[in-house]
Amino acid sequence: MFTKSRVLFIALPCLMAVALLFVLFGLRDQNAPPDLFQQKLDVRLELRDGETGRVVTYYPDGITRKHSIADSDDGKQSQFWYREDDTLKEAVTYGVEVDGKRPLLRRARIDTDGKTFVLDEEYQADGTIARRLVLKDPDTSVESLFFEGLSAVLRQETTISRANDARTWKLVEQFEYRADGSKVTHTQVEDEVKTTRIFDQDERLVRIKVHTPKKWTYTETDYRSEDGSVSRKLVQDNDSTTITFIRSNGSKEESWEWFGPAGKSGVHINYFNDSEERTFHQWWSFIDEELRLNSADVYDLKIDSIARSYYVNAYDERGPVGAIEIERIYHTDKGNNGHHSINNYRHDGTLSSHTEYSSGSDIILQEEHSAEENIRMTDADQRWFSHRELEEWPTQVVPYTPAED
Repeated sequence: MFTKSRVLFIALPCLMAVALLFVLFGLRDQNAPPDLFQQKLDVRLELRDGETGRVVTYYPDGITRKHSIADSDDGKQSQFWYREDDTLKEAVTYGVEVDGKRPLLRRARIDTDGKTFVLDEEYQADGTIARRLVLKDPDTSVESLFFEGLSAVLRQETTISRANDARTWKLVEQFEYRADGSKVTHTQVEDEVKTTRIFDQDERLVRIKVHTPKKWTYTETDYRSEDGSVSRKLVQDNDSTTITFIRSNGSKEESWEWFGPAGKSGVHINYFNDSEERTFHQWWSFIDEELRLNSADVYDLKIDSIARSYYVNAYDERGPVGAIEIERIYHTDKGNNGHHSINNYRHDGTLSSHTEYSSGSDIILQEEHSAEENIRMTDADQRWFSHRELEEWPTQVVPYTPAED
C-alpha cells in the first residue's frame, strides 16, 4: 500500500509534465501563421485608383468574385456580376446621381470566355440609345451607332468578324446613313479588298473607291448623278497617282499625274481633244504648299499637213503671278529646227519685249514695248499659266515608296 507521501511524490512530476506540455503547445499555436481564409469576409471593401471605393461580394469559397459595386471619383457608379469560374458575366454603368436617381449610361453582357460582348449598349444623356453591339454568331458582331439628339435614328452599322483569326476582329461590311435615313456609303471587305460606294441625297451612286493593299493599288471612279456616266478616275500605286477627267461622251478630257506623294509633289497636266489627242501639257512644281508652273507644251496637230508642236518655257520668280518669259520653239517633222521666239512680260502682265530667232541662233526680229501700250497675253495664252481648281486634292492612300534608281 502506497503511503500518502509516496502518492504525492509520484503525482507531482506528472502534473508538472502535463503543465509543461500545455504551455509548450499553447505557445506553438499562438506563434503559428493565422488562417487567412477563415478571416476573409463574404463582403469586402477594396480601394483602387480612380475610385472612392469598391464593395465586392464573394462566392462561399471566399476567393471568387460574385458581384461588385465601384464608385468612381467622377461620381459615376459601375456594377459587375461574375460567374463561378470568375469570368465577367454582366456589367452596367450609371451616371451621377440626381434627385436620388442615376441614369443608365452603359450595360453589357459578356460571353462565357469573359471577353466577348454578347450585348453592349451605350445611352445618351436623354436615355436614348447611342451605340449597340450585338454578337450575331460566335464569330460575327454588328455595331450600330445612332444620331445624337434623335430617337434611335441609325447613323452607322458595322459588321465585324474574327472567322479567319480568332484573336482579331476585322471589318466585313459597313453602312453610313443621313439623319433622313438615306444611305451615304456602303463599304465591303472581301479577300482584303476594301470597296466603298458613295451615294448622293437621292441615293444615286456618285463614287466607288477600291483599295487593294496586297497589290499596292487604290482607285476612285466618280459618276455623274444625272446620267450615271463616268466623270473622273483616280489610279494610285506606291509611287504615282493619276487623275483623269472624262467628258460625258466618254472621251478623255484632262489628266493630272503625280510622280511623288499625291498632292504634295510636282504634277504633270495633260489636255486632250474629243479624239483624245493631246493638245496641251503643263509641268507644275509644288513649292511652299502651292503649284508653280515650270513649263508647258502646246501642240498644233495639223499644220501644213505636218504634225508640229511648240514648246513654252515659263519662268515666274515670284510664283504664279509675276514676270514671265515665254520661249516658243516650233518643232517640225525633222526635229527641233524651226524658228522660235521669246516674250518677256512685266509683273503687271504687260509685254516688255519680243524677240524672234531663225532656226539657228540669229535674231531676225527684236521689239521693245512700253507698259502704256498695254500689250497682254491673249486668253488662249493665259490658259498656259492656269489650271482647274480641284474640288479635292488626292491623298496618299497607298504607302509611298519611290522606285529605286
